[in-house]
Amino acid sequence: MKTFFVYVLTKCTSSQSTHKTHFNMADGPTCVKQTECHFSRIPVEIVEKIMSYLSPYGDFFDAKCVCRLWYRLIVRICKQRLQNFHAAVRTGNLRIRTLTTKSRISPLPRFSHGCCIIGEKMYVHGGCSSSNTAFNDLYFLDLREQRWIRPRTSGSPPPPKECATAVVYDNRDIVIFGGWCQPSRTGINSVAKFFDDLYIFNIVNLSWRSPAVNRDLPRPCKRAGHGACVLGHKMIVFGGAQRELRFNDVWVLDMIEMTWSCPNIRGKKPSGRFGHSQMAIDDHTVLILGGCGGPNLLFGDVWILDTNEWIWQELEVKNRQWEAPQLWCHPAVRINDVIVVFSVPRNQAHVLTPSSNEQQGIGHQRPGLDGLLPMQIFILDCSQIRSHFSCSWNPPPITQGSSPATSLHSVVVARGEILIFGGMFARWTESSPETSSNLVAISSNILE
Repeated sequence: MKTFFVYVLTKCTSSQSTHKTHFNMADGPTCVKQTECHFSRIPVEIVEKIMSYLSPYGDFFDAKCVCRLWYRLIVRICKQRLQNFHAAVRTGNLRIRTLTTKSRISPLPRFSHGCCIIGEKMYVHGGCSSSNTAFNDLYFLDLREQRWIRPRTSGSPPPPKECATAVVYDNRDIVIFGGWCQPSRTGINSVAKFFDDLYIFNIVNLSWRSPAVNRDLPRPCKRAGHGACVLGHKMIVFGGAQRELRFNDVWVLDMIEMTWSCPNIRGKKPSGRFGHSQMAIDDHTVLILGGCGGPNLLFGDVWILDTNEWIWQELEVKNRQWEAPQLWCHPAVRINDVIVVFSVPRNQAHVLTPSSNEQQGIGHQRPGLDGLLPMQIFILDCSQIRSHFSCSWNPPPITQGSSPATSLHSVVVARGEILIFGGMFARWTESSPETSSNLVAISSNILE
């Protein structure tokens, strides 16, 4: 019935139309009936219910152009969907499902890749395979068609790398900075290579460029596992690692002037780290969560950086008994005033630990329990950051559906859902790690 409603809605583009209605019976013959559709006579409540089944990535906005009534209904449904999504995230009333795409081509399984969303497309760049082979390919997932596409690009792309940052600037540019390339498992006398290069991909003309950035002036050194986010016309970079070094410096890239600067920051600073989550919480504040400083040095602390006053502030973290484990390899996303992390259950946290033999750089994982562990959602309430300089972990929610837990995956917020791609499964051995190419969606379990 839902499919029939959507079919009627998308075919009726005026108040009166004549069309064929197909009723497909699972256990009987198919009948075809010619009928006259007076759509304007359908009660508004029914029209709104039908519209609520439309995809937020295409049909939804096409329907807004039909008439003023449909426009008002779509706006109302958008607002309600967003409210439901935010409420579901805050309470943990979520459902997890693995999506199937309609593609002949798709990205190979990978981890430590870059990922971002612009409009109706999710872009994936780089990363690493289970054999330590780094990628420099670029794919995007058309969220409207649920189809992977590898665009033909111009210009010189970045070299193969993992653990680089990929951020969106001005809704048209994807900015790639830093990263590293591990020695191949089959290589001979190969060594890890770290990068300090900057590449920009323009989604309009599908072109790569590597702008010249004050090469004779101070600039961040080569690093990987750092964090980056955009505030206005500036990209803020914090932390990272290079072999045995762990950084806690902050660098600012002016996206207009294409110049680096290193601000003088007051206050106690976070320890040097890699693998942390970094996100903007308003137009001048950056939040840092977790990370790793080396073998047996995992962080669960939370910091904010005020870029107006250039001062660090460590937050009090409450209810740490519910803290997400292994924050160094499970990236977080912010939705309103909560932060969401997708990790392994706390009682299985020992499955993923940094290697004590960090000869080449920023850590490897060790094998743990056999079997695929379930994904667990962890929620950090940040509603009191401004008032009390504190945040609090909520009890892990019970969700509908399940998916295998992964680490070093990407996680982004789309229209009313969270999308996770790739990563490394919790079950693996050093000789043959299991890498994922799954696309997982987490959405509201609240009935509309």
